[in-house]
Amino acid sequence: MGDKKTAQYGGWTSNTVGVSISGFLAVNQPDAFPTEIDEVSGQKQAFLMSGSDVSNGQGTYGGLTPETLKHRDVLKANGISISWLRSPGYHPKNAAYLRSVSTAISTHNVTSMNSVVPSLVVHVP
Repeated sequence: MGDKKTAQYGGWTSNTVGVSISGFLAVNQPDAFPTEIDEVSGQKQAFLMSGSDVSNGQGTYGGLTPETLKHRDVLKANGISISWLRSPGYHPKNAAYLRSVSTAISTHNVTSMNSVVPSLVVHVP
């Protein structure tokens, strides 16, 4: 999350130390932590989606955009029911993720999740 780990998002600095995020939607607001893909011609690039990449900016945690719902359904069809996002959760040691049964961003303790894979997207320039 680079230089965007700031006090304006509740002082979140790591998954082991810090205070809870005040206003989980702040970090999952569209364009809050956008994924930026540089222009490298002829190479495949992969990235982990963030909450702001998938959020429509609605609800407490961030509702999912129609495109994200389609991506979630593709993951589900391939047997993946939970996939991580590169966003913090709303408490220390939490992270955001997509659930196959939810239309919003979820959050859970990183250490107590099982069978979770990154929500990876391959970008072909």
